Amino acid sequence: MLKNKAEYATKAERWPISKAVRTTTFWFLILAQLGYLMALLGLLAHLVPWVKVDIGLPPTTAVNILSIFVLSSVISRFIAGFVSDALLPRFGRKPMLFLCTIGVALAMFCAPVASNSASVIILIIWAGFCYGAGYALFPTYLGDLFGTADLPPLLGTVMLAVTAFGAVGPWYFGIIFDWEASYDLAFLTTGGVCVLSVVFLALIRAPNTRLPKVTSARFQNS
Repeated sequence: MLKNKAEYATKAERWPISKAVRTTTFWFLILAQLGYLMALLGLLAHLVPWVKVDIGLPPTTAVNILSIFVLSSVISRFIAGFVSDALLPRFGRKPMLFLCTIGVALAMFCAPVASNSASVIILIIWAGFCYGAGYALFPTYLGDLFGTADLPPLLGTVMLAVTAFGAVGPWYFGIIFDWEASYDLAFLTTGGVCVLSVVFLALIRAPNTRLPKVTSARFQNS
């Protein structure tokens, strides 16, 4: 865990992609998001058929539950941003990111035992909260680690990698359902991948080798 604000990259530090990819920090940050995104994109893509087929709820209820997921994810972005900023001086953003990633894992492990509308709604509110909070905080955490001078290309690269892997989630859920006629195995296995993401999140440290800072003189000469 980053112990104090002094360990965060300053806004002037330069971390071009060619240098950032040589750090374990960059790759651990990507790996920390893979299970989280794979599980949630799979759930989101198959939420309505899961509720209809596995749980046996009416189509209108399934669509309403999807709306609850979206609403929960939107609200959580504001809450997570406020809480993470409050915790930043002493604990950094990791506590909230742990909450999101572990929360997604727990949601995946609990999904197979959901059996009625009440249990599904509770699970979906929790999963939506974790999704929205993580979606808001992971890019911010990237800026905390590498500064903001090179954040746009870094964020684009990270999002390309994690989204490409996360897109496997809907395909994987569909394949499992075709084989098993149930989503249970998909939930359990993606929950396990989320646990691996928690491990990689715990391994993240501020990058050690830093490039020279951008000075005002360099900007004037450029």
